[in-house]
Order: sequence, then C-alpha cells, then structure tokens
Amino acid sequence: WLGEFDEDERLRLLQLQHDAWTAAGIPVTRIHIGDPMSWNTPAAMRSTVRRVRATWPDVHDYHLHLHDARGMAMLSAYVAIEEFDERDTVQIDTAIGGMGGCPYCGNGRATRMIPTEDFAHLLEAEGIETGLDLAALIEAGKIAEEVVGHELWSKVTAAGPRPHGSDVYAMDMPFVETFEEAQHFRLGASVYEGALSPWREPVTSPARDEFDARVRAQEEESA
Repeated sequence: WLGEFDEDERLRLLQLQHDAWTAAGIPVTRIHIGDPMSWNTPAAMRSTVRRVRATWPDVHDYHLHLHDARGMAMLSAYVAIEEFDERDTVQIDTAIGGMGGCPYCGNGRATRMIPTEDFAHLLEAEGIETGLDLAALIEAGKIAEEVVGHELWSKVTAAGPRPHGSDVYAMDMPFVETFEEAQHFRLGASVYEGALSPWREPVTSPARDEFDARVRAQEEESA
C-alpha cells in the first residue's frame, strides 16, 4: 500500500520492536526477517543482513520467511547464508513443492514458498550438508502433487537432481520431451519407451566406458 520499504525503514521498524522487548525486560535473542509480499532480492537481503548483524552483534539466531512469487527467494536465502558465520543459527522456511500462499499480500497462491527439494539440492551442491534425503523429498513432492491434483513448482522434483556416478543418463536415450518422460531419473527407462529416437544403433563411447569403470571401482571401494 505504500510501496517497498527502504532499508532504513526496515531497520527502524526492527529497532522499534527491539526497544519494546527490551523495555519489557525481555532479552532479544532472535531476529525474524519476513517477506510475505515476495519483494525480496538477493542484493537487498545481503545488505539488510549485514546491517542487522552490525546493529545487533550479540544476536546470533535468525529466522527467514521469504515468499517466492517472483522466483528470487532461494537466491535471497542463499546470499543470507553467506553472510552468517559459525556463531550463527538460521532457520529458513521452505515447503515441499513450493506450496504456500498469502491471502493478504495481493498474490494469493502465486506467492508460494521456496521448494524444500530445490533448496536442499542447492545447499548440497554448494558443499553445505543438510542431512536430508533428497530422493525422499522428491517422492514427497510427487505425493503432494497427487494430493493437490496438479504439478507443483519444484524444479528438482520435475527434472531430477544433477546426475552423477551411477545415476548419469544413458547415452542412447531417445528424445525426452514430456514431464512424464523426464521422470526417468526416478522411474527408469520404461517411461520413455517407444519415444522418438535419433539413434539407429546403441551409442558407445570409450570415455563413457572409462567413466563407468571409475564409478564401479569407487562403489566397490566404499562397499
């Protein structure tokens, strides 16, 4: 109703809340940064977190609630993580498939949340251990789609995680065109059986043979 708050206004409102808790004799130990309007951007998040940490250096517990109507919440959450250090704890709200909404922000169900599957995949890819079972999250995402009766918004549930090791794709797979066929990463080659293929004969490659041999050796070593 008033347009986007600038950073000074955000800090002013946080200061009002901090002062109210302090005046009541309640120590402030946690800072919540919420964005139900889904106006977050990575640059704004980075700058806000830096100023918040500089203003209240004794607070090390944070909670981020970022809606994803405009596709920037996961980026904003990640740059926020980069600003924290080993003293800090941060809770980041996500939802299976990105389900979520906000009835009073003007965007309703389009507001959405960060898909849990996608965020876990991003963190693991960046070397941040989550302790989460990504395959189980993807299965939960597919179950959620069955429950609500439509596709949800997780990219990883739709296309699968980045393939590696024994999960790399077959070299001579046919054209994969539909969402259903893209599920071969979890359902196997039967989902694209009979699809149009450009290959007259099975595709082979010495480089792939070497790759497969390395993968087998690594699996045997870790067994």
